[in-house]
Formats: sequence, C-alpha cells, structure tokens
Amino acid sequence: MGTTVESWCGACDTEEDGGGSGSELASPVIELPPLDFFPEEGELGRPGQGAGILQSWPCWEKEEFSIIRKCTSCSDYEKKVKVECAFTGFVEEIQCTSDHKYRSCRSDEMEELKFWRFEGIVVLVGVIFAIIVLFRQRALDRRAEQKVRRQLESI
Repeated sequence: MGTTVESWCGACDTEEDGGGSGSELASPVIELPPLDFFPEEGELGRPGQGAGILQSWPCWEKEEFSIIRKCTSCSDYEKKVKVECAFTGFVEEIQCTSDHKYRSCRSDEMEELKFWRFEGIVVLVGVIFAIIVLFRQRALDRRAEQKVRRQLESI
C-alpha cells in the first residue's frame, strides 16, 4: 500500500513527445493509479488492515454500552479540548464493557430549535413573496385597466 502519487503518475511532469519548448500547451495525460492504490471493499477503516484511515471501531459499535450522562452542551473549554465536542457542541458520557468514553451527540432541544427556526424563515419568506406578488398583480391590473380605458376613449 505504499504507492505514492509520484510513483504511479509517470507522465505528470514530463513534456509532450515531440520536444516542446515548455511555453506550448500540452494535452493533458490522464493516467489511472494501479489497483493496489485503493483499499479493497470492506477494508476501509478496519483495524490492522488497509490504509488505516480509522484506527479502530469505537467501543459502542462493537460491544454493549450504557449511557452514564445524557447529551449535554459542552463548555467553551471542552469544545477546544475534546474532539467529540468539536463536531456538534454536545457530548454524552457512555460506559462500554471495557472502556469509559465520550461521544458526540445531537441535542433534541437544539434540533427542535433549528427546525422551528427554519420553519419560521420559510413562513417569513413566503409572506414576503406573497406581498410582492400582491403588489405586482395590482400594478399589472392598473396597466390593463389603463390600456382598456385608452382603447375605449379612442373609439
């Protein structure tokens, strides 16, 4: 798995055949990496296999666990120190059979607040556009009325 970009991209820095001066535009060369450059299916993230993108599975995904402290807001200090707090700003404390961990979580109250804020914005935008449509319709009605009046006066 030690293949690097330089080792499989042989034509990346070479000039086009025919000896160009370097100022000419070269046609792009697309070369695919070898098959062993990509991890096999199912290999990604497994401990001890593949590229090692994820070190190991968290304990709550492979064994029984209990929630010690429900999802609570992180302090400003915890948001800087704990990786789990950085994602959502909320963390819950859990006890696995072999370990004591923290994991990022989403607060139900915060999700509900975000939902109602979104709904409020949607209603506000709808009302604004309804008012715009109302004024536009009145302006078009006035124009049509003036046109009909002019046509009747010309008769």
